[in-house]
Amino acid sequence: MIEHEWVCPCCGETQSGLLDSMAYQSPDEWLDKGWLARAFSHHSDDFCLIRKFGQTRSNYIRCIMSFSIKGEANEIMFGVWMSVSRKSLRVYEDGFKSGAYEKSHCFGYLSNNIFGFENSRGLHANIDFGTDNQRPKVFLDDCDHEIFEAQQNGLDLDYIERLTAAMSGHA
Repeated sequence: MIEHEWVCPCCGETQSGLLDSMAYQSPDEWLDKGWLARAFSHHSDDFCLIRKFGQTRSNYIRCIMSFSIKGEANEIMFGVWMSVSRKSLRVYEDGFKSGAYEKSHCFGYLSNNIFGFENSRGLHANIDFGTDNQRPKVFLDDCDHEIFEAQQNGLDLDYIERLTAAMSGHA
């Protein structure tokens, strides 16, 4: 939690502390699937493979997308899901335990609509696997979308306040 006092926009009460991270539990497509489709698919904390008629249709890996916070030394991290090709999935899976990857990065699509950023699902991004056995980092490709600008220039505190209120059940 980030130390900060603020007034909740929903209840008007003074709150203390702001989120410094939040995670999406699955790609948005997983939530769109019924129980039968999920039964033939695979979902864990790190990987999600959605199958249709016995064949893998969509491959996802969990990553981190970081944003600085304007006027603060802190940052906020979002645990997001990225859609990747079968080849990129294999590269990531092969290096997952050791941290040694055949390639250092891949291309993917953001697979969650990020709170407060309409139509962010499907944006193109570079995914850096890193070498420190941490989740891969997401860097959005240059585009005309407010979330790209936010990743480049930082998020306002009022956005973090609204996010914290929504995740705390105040919204």
